[in-house]
Amino acid sequence: MTRPIKVCAVDFDGVIVEDRYPDIGTLMPNALEGLEKLSEQYEIIIWTCRVGERLREVIWILKELGVKYYAINTNHTFKVDKYGSDTRKLSADLYIDDKNFGGFPGWKAVMDWLEKQEGGI
Repeated sequence: MTRPIKVCAVDFDGVIVEDRYPDIGTLMPNALEGLEKLSEQYEIIIWTCRVGERLREVIWILKELGVKYYAINTNHTFKVDKYGSDTRKLSADLYIDDKNFGGFPGWKAVMDWLEKQEGGI
């Protein structure tokens, strides 16, 4: 039996790298380990406001870092099928963002929290 698809939207600036927009900041501590662990349970969608050349820089950086992800700024195909369109708001089961209430606590705190959830990660 296949497991249901779970989607995690991960912000780029302020989560994967330090927020230095329009420049690309340095890699956040434990980001690669956290993304690798997430990719075992989730299809990752990178979430960013970057477009054009700035988005191409993100794609290049992610490739260089070996980050596994499903898409950037677009919904998973099963969500598009379910809702009938690729809405502007990403549909995900989990959002990791630096603009949430309280800010981004860091990858260690995120992974610790996920480990404590039902079923863990």
